[in-house]
Amino acid sequence: MYIICYVFFLLITEGDRKAFYENSQWNIKKNKESILRLRQENKKLHQKLADLLAGEEKVIKAAFHEHPAEQGSVKNKTGEVISHRLCEKINQLNNLKHQVEMRKRRLEELQLQYSTRAQEINDMHALEEGNIETAKTLRTLENRLEKARFKTEEAERITTMYQKLKEHMQEQSLHFQNKLDALESEILRLRHELSELEIVNADAQHARDTAREQLLSQEETIYKERKIRDKKLKDLKKLTEDKRAQNERAERRVDVVACFAAQEETFKQLDEMRSENEESLLRLREEKDALQRELEHTKYSGEARKVGAQNLMKELQDHLQKEEKRRDVTQAELDKVNRVLLSAKAGVEHLSSKLQHIKLVSAHFYMCESAAMPIRLAEGRLFPDGGTRESLPLCCNPQSFSHSWILGKGSRG
Repeated sequence: MYIICYVFFLLITEGDRKAFYENSQWNIKKNKESILRLRQENKKLHQKLADLLAGEEKVIKAAFHEHPAEQGSVKNKTGEVISHRLCEKINQLNNLKHQVEMRKRRLEELQLQYSTRAQEINDMHALEEGNIETAKTLRTLENRLEKARFKTEEAERITTMYQKLKEHMQEQSLHFQNKLDALESEILRLRHELSELEIVNADAQHARDTAREQLLSQEETIYKERKIRDKKLKDLKKLTEDKRAQNERAERRVDVVACFAAQEETFKQLDEMRSENEESLLRLREEKDALQRELEHTKYSGEARKVGAQNLMKELQDHLQKEEKRRDVTQAELDKVNRVLLSAKAGVEHLSSKLQHIKLVSAHFYMCESAAMPIRLAEGRLFPDGGTRESLPLCCNPQSFSHSWILGKGSRG
């Protein structure tokens, strides 16, 4: 029984092989016929293209000779448009031919399957008539054969795919060594760059820490210097206020002080005050230059310190401007006093020349009771506590000097 089944299996396999061979030969023949036909059609198309290049009108007439109704639609169109339409029609024709060819092949395959199925049915009927067990075994073998054939086709397809993949990988493996060398060199280069960058990073961190420490120390130093400057500024402001208060007190006493101040001593005091003002102005300018240099030195140490230094500099500049204005006012007052002193001196010399012939009673200065009365009244107003004019200081601010009294004194003399 198994021998008969094996014989049937061989006969079926041989029949399938012959059928596949005949089908392949028939397909080859059909493809050759299609190639010949397409070559002929290609020649015809080349001829049409030559005719088109020879003359558009001639081609249009030849193309629409059998269809005169469509000739009017392309009468005023160029050859490019007609060529485009011709290409579209040729593509449509090729698509239709391809579809017909595919359907013919499908029909042939279906016919072959039909004949195969009919043969199988006939064999099955024959087996059913002979022996049912043999038919079942044959059907089982046929099913196994069909499965084996499907598996074989799948294996062949997979084998073909893997062969292509193998060829592709073999082709790429020729360049793998070069790529590997390039990647290794790139890795070495990147490692070298990484080591350099790590060194640079370490240096940058060290420089950052050093700069941070220097910045902290500079901030501390600047803070201390700022406190010292603030203290100096407060002292200067306090001294200025004291001087201003002294000047105001001196202004209140100016009328009485001017009565007892000598002309030469007043001029000397004014000269000394001018010298002191010039020295103070020079000192303030030196402080300004020092603060300017210090500001230039510390202007990159931080925005906050820069703003503080600028504010301090602005305050000192304002103070310097005020002192300069006071200096200018004092200088103007000094000039006026000098002119008044010169006038008074000239008047005194004139009076002295007029009074040279008068003889004094004694060597001491004699003052009558009527002439001493105004002086006593002035001393009583100035020294309500019982003081005398000898205790009055001779130094005074030149701004508080009374010009009107000197002029009045000169007129009374």
